[in-house]
Amino acid sequence: MKNNAGILPEQLANFDKVKKLFESSDVITTELQVPRECHKRIIGQKGAKIQELRIESGAQITVPPPNDKNSAIILK
Repeated sequence: MKNNAGILPEQLANFDKVKKLFESSDVITTELQVPRECHKRIIGQKGAKIQELRIESGAQITVPPPNDKNSAIILK
Protein backbone atom coordinates (compact mmCIF):
# COMPACT_ATOMS: atom_id res chain seq x y z
CA MET A 1 0.00 0.00 0.00
CA LYS A 2 1.31 3.44 -0.92
CA ASN A 3 1.54 6.28 1.58
CA ASN A 4 0.24 9.83 0.99
CA ALA A 5 3.27 10.68 -1.17
CA GLY A 6 2.57 7.64 -3.36
CA ILE A 7 5.67 5.80 -2.16
CA LEU A 8 5.65 2.08 -1.45
CA PRO A 9 7.15 0.77 1.83
CA GLU A 10 9.96 -0.98 -0.05
CA GLN A 11 10.84 2.33 -1.72
CA LEU A 12 10.98 4.00 1.71
CA ALA A 13 13.41 1.31 2.83
CA ASN A 14 15.64 2.22 -0.13
CA PHE A 15 15.50 5.89 0.81
CA ASP A 16 16.53 5.03 4.39
CA LYS A 17 19.53 3.06 3.08
CA VAL A 18 20.56 5.96 0.88
CA LYS A 19 20.16 8.42 3.74
CA LYS A 20 22.51 6.34 5.89
CA LEU A 21 25.06 6.31 3.07
CA PHE A 22 24.98 10.09 2.89
CA GLU A 23 25.46 10.45 6.62
CA SER A 24 28.97 8.98 6.27
CA SER A 25 31.90 11.24 5.36
CA ASP A 26 32.80 9.30 2.20
CA VAL A 27 31.54 10.46 -1.19
CA ILE A 28 29.38 7.72 -2.61
CA THR A 29 27.54 7.57 -5.89
CA THR A 30 24.50 5.36 -6.09
CA GLU A 31 21.94 4.71 -8.77
CA LEU A 32 18.31 4.11 -7.85
CA GLN A 33 15.98 2.48 -10.34
CA VAL A 34 12.83 4.55 -10.00
CA PRO A 35 9.81 4.06 -12.27
CA ARG A 36 9.36 6.99 -14.65
CA GLU A 37 5.88 7.66 -13.29
CA CYS A 38 7.44 8.40 -9.88
CA HIS A 39 9.97 10.93 -11.19
CA LYS A 40 7.43 13.75 -11.01
CA ARG A 41 6.98 13.08 -7.27
CA ILE A 42 10.71 13.39 -6.71
CA ILE A 43 10.98 16.54 -8.81
CA GLY A 44 7.84 18.16 -7.41
CA GLN A 45 5.97 21.17 -8.70
CA LYS A 46 8.42 23.47 -10.52
CA GLY A 47 11.31 21.44 -9.06
CA ALA A 48 10.50 22.36 -5.45
CA LYS A 49 10.76 18.84 -4.01
CA ILE A 50 14.07 17.92 -5.64
CA GLN A 51 15.51 21.26 -4.53
CA GLU A 52 14.36 20.57 -0.96
CA LEU A 53 15.92 17.09 -1.09
CA ARG A 54 19.20 18.53 -2.40
CA ILE A 55 19.34 21.16 0.34
CA GLU A 56 18.39 18.77 3.16
CA SER A 57 20.75 16.00 2.08
CA GLY A 58 23.57 18.00 0.52
CA ALA A 59 23.45 15.45 -2.30
CA GLN A 60 23.64 15.98 -6.00
CA ILE A 61 20.49 14.39 -7.41
CA THR A 62 20.23 13.79 -11.13
CA VAL A 63 16.97 12.76 -12.75
CA PRO A 64 17.20 11.71 -16.40
CA PRO A 65 15.35 13.82 -18.98
CA PRO A 66 11.91 12.55 -20.07
CA ASN A 67 13.19 11.31 -23.45
CA ASP A 68 16.02 9.24 -21.89
CA LYS A 69 15.47 5.46 -21.87
CA ASN A 70 17.26 5.17 -18.51
CA SER A 71 14.95 5.68 -15.52
CA ALA A 72 17.71 5.60 -12.88
CA ILE A 73 18.14 8.55 -10.54
CA ILE A 74 21.76 9.24 -9.59
CA LEU A 75 22.63 10.34 -6.04
CA LYS A 76 26.08 11.61 -5.23
